[in-house]
Amino acid sequence: IETLKSLPDQPITFTINEENNSIELSSDNGKYKISGELADDFPKFPTIADATVINIPGDVINNAISKTYFSIGIDELKPALTGLFVELNSEDIRFVSTDGNKLVKYQRNGIGISEETSFIIPRKALNVLRTSITAAEESEVEVSFNKVNARFAFGSTTIVCRLIDEKFP
Repeated sequence: IETLKSLPDQPITFTINEENNSIELSSDNGKYKISGELADDFPKFPTIADATVINIPGDVINNAISKTYFSIGIDELKPALTGLFVELNSEDIRFVSTDGNKLVKYQRNGIGISEETSFIIPRKALNVLRTSITAAEESEVEVSFNKVNARFAFGSTTIVCRLIDEKFP
């Protein structure tokens, strides 16, 4: 990444050698060789079986994260506090976070599902979602979740995270 950052704005040619997993970057400034990894060595993209799906406007998710992120706990000994609690019912959606001292709730009416459900999104996933969703605020975000994973899809971006399996206080 540092090599790419140091290159001026100009065309770059990538040559991939699959025999030894090397990548050669060629530009007017010179050639750079870096080592790569086999795609099979990376974890497979998880599928979310028996998922509940809801479409939420991007600006609602972005507002919820920005208004509650500061009060998410960082104490790993209390995992339920290290994420954003999302509660859905037929009338509204609630986003709640706490660090044990502060308690913040962001509620949005008119968005909900037929059966009541809830889950906790981890802090790191929220940070990635917050930085990714700003460009797509006006679009709908398709949120699919089950008891283990959640998937956020908007535009050409898909973010999958493992949910925190704890009881929110």
